[in-house]
Amino acid sequence: MIVGSLEPVAPKQPRCATPGVIFSWRAATVSLVCIALVVVMRVLPPLPSPLEFEVYRSGGAKGQLEPLITTGHFEYGDFLTIEYENDAQARIGYDAWGSGGPKSDLIPFAINTRHRVAVKFPGFYMAPGAATGPKAPMQVWVDGNEVLRADVEFHYPFPDEIYFGRNPNGGTPGARLQGTVSTVDGIALSRGAQPFFPWTTRLSGLLTSPYRIAGVVLLTALFGWLVPLLRTKWRQPTRWSRTAWSAAVGGVLLTATFAYIVTDETWAFIYPESFGSFYDFQALSLVHGRLDVPEASLSGESFFFGGKCFGYFGPTPAVLRIPLLLLGVPVGVLSRPMMVFEYAVCLAAIYALFVRIQRLVQPGRPVSAAAALVFLLTAGAGSTLFFLGSRAYIYHEAILCGAACGLWACYFTIQYADSKTMRAWLLAVALGTLAVHSRPPLGFLVLCFTGAVALMNAFRDARHQVARHLLVGVFAAVGIVSFNGVSYLKFHTIEGCPLRYNVQYSGSRLARIEGKQFHLSNLRFGLHAYVLHPSLRFTRHFPFVESAGATPSEYPEAKNDIAEPMAGIPWAMPGLTLLAIAGFAAIPSLRADLRLLPLVVWISAIPAACAMFAAIAVSHRYTADFLPWLVTSAAFGLAAMERSSPKWRVLQYAAGVFSVFITLALTISFQGEGVWGVPAETRARYMHLKARVDALVQTR
Repeated sequence: MIVGSLEPVAPKQPRCATPGVIFSWRAATVSLVCIALVVVMRVLPPLPSPLEFEVYRSGGAKGQLEPLITTGHFEYGDFLTIEYENDAQARIGYDAWGSGGPKSDLIPFAINTRHRVAVKFPGFYMAPGAATGPKAPMQVWVDGNEVLRADVEFHYPFPDEIYFGRNPNGGTPGARLQGTVSTVDGIALSRGAQPFFPWTTRLSGLLTSPYRIAGVVLLTALFGWLVPLLRTKWRQPTRWSRTAWSAAVGGVLLTATFAYIVTDETWAFIYPESFGSFYDFQALSLVHGRLDVPEASLSGESFFFGGKCFGYFGPTPAVLRIPLLLLGVPVGVLSRPMMVFEYAVCLAAIYALFVRIQRLVQPGRPVSAAAALVFLLTAGAGSTLFFLGSRAYIYHEAILCGAACGLWACYFTIQYADSKTMRAWLLAVALGTLAVHSRPPLGFLVLCFTGAVALMNAFRDARHQVARHLLVGVFAAVGIVSFNGVSYLKFHTIEGCPLRYNVQYSGSRLARIEGKQFHLSNLRFGLHAYVLHPSLRFTRHFPFVESAGATPSEYPEAKNDIAEPMAGIPWAMPGLTLLAIAGFAAIPSLRADLRLLPLVVWISAIPAACAMFAAIAVSHRYTADFLPWLVTSAAFGLAAMERSSPKWRVLQYAAGVFSVFITLALTISFQGEGVWGVPAETRARYMHLKARVDALVQTR
């Protein structure tokens, strides 16, 4: 009788770590509970409208102005105030920061008496991202009588930015009410609006909100997929090389330096930038199925069409914010941390691109730790990528997010050129499309590269593979025109930036540029500004370098609208430029099967470069649109230089250090005295440093 098998039984593996398992229901269930609890704790539904509460007045002299309700934060909030006339009368007033508001007539509001107040306050019932005009209805009732009604300007507060009987924001009203504010049930509202949101109301707010349910489900699915993947990786640890460790340390130091600059030397990451809330509001609009945003989030960059306000900026940075906003992160404070994250992603892509290309050019040879570190420093701190940290506002984040997506798209395009796998080209096209919807010229360049590599592979491969590669090229083209599709959804035109709908463009301004964003007559000026003009001056005054970009007046045929001070690519980024040229020059010395790839890198940059040169605006930040091309070509150049004599390496290292010096000088001078919206303290610190250094130099 056989009672068992003599073969050893393998120990049972946890389900989420079993090879082949790609989803863990256990991890998904745990994450579902945790995420739902966080959402219920952090995300509060809109307050009732009208909202009723009781006010007890305990004092107040004639002319005193005190807060009943305060919303928002400094320079971005609203007030419902009470102004005392005597012990028996007062006025109720409304004040939107920066624009004021109406006041009621004298009403009975006796001392040592409870009064029932009801308000229809725009900041309560107009949730962030709601489609509204610049004003909304506001009403106030006191003891059942309507005392104030008006259409008022307003700001969008987050639920934890609503205060009763106190004013932490500053401004005209006093700091506290002489008395108390409570719910109609007698619960004090000294800690904000939380008493209006019992657990049942919060849970109901989650269960009745389709977009929050969708957000929780998506995050749950993400954890269910990530946990088994990470556990499998942990069970099969890989040993980091010295090159990887040196790049990691260098990347952390560069990211910390960038974070120090982008936070205005304060390390304050959660901060309401003066022009940094658009992507937050765009994210909230997207989860509600819309593309329009409140005008206050765009100001002078507003485009009005069909009675709604839109931005010309793409949605990719907004999409990245959606999980954070679903978890209750306040609106309007994410620009700085998102830019630090995107910069770190760029550094990772730069390192990955260099290693991938190094192994292509020199297979079997270890990647030099010194070369990797120098390349990371040259591309990460000696280019416009670092300059974008001078100011955390929409313009810079759009380019930085596009660069993060575009650099990784180039990495997967190189992988697709080498391995021709479906995973590689799918990621390349997807990331390139995200780059298009963050910064169109940059994404256009990247997808041109992916499409060109697809044609290269179609030319090289067997006949039965041609159709597959041509399909990749078609997908890349679809990624490019998807930008025009989103524009059509907003403006009913495929123009990405229809200036006739922008609040800044008058008839005369449009006439100067014939209402168009691109002109062939601008090509000469654009080429001169971005490439040929010796656009740097060295001075005896701190920071010893200043930009001296070309002016359109030198080219009378140019139809230019904006020409900001700038330094062209070779002058602002000499290290990367030298390496890119070396990459082109090294093409004949590469293996026969590899020569076409760096040539394709250069050729694919031509359409985007022509578009940039023909545009009606030039700016130093726009030089970052060329970074995916520069970094990819420069990686070929450094790989070729590693095979050359040591003197060429010394030249490259010196050019890299010089690039860092130039970039740092341009960054701190732009932040200190060249851009609007920087806090006064930051400017004062810069001017103090400049005066001290200049005094030291002059004494010597």
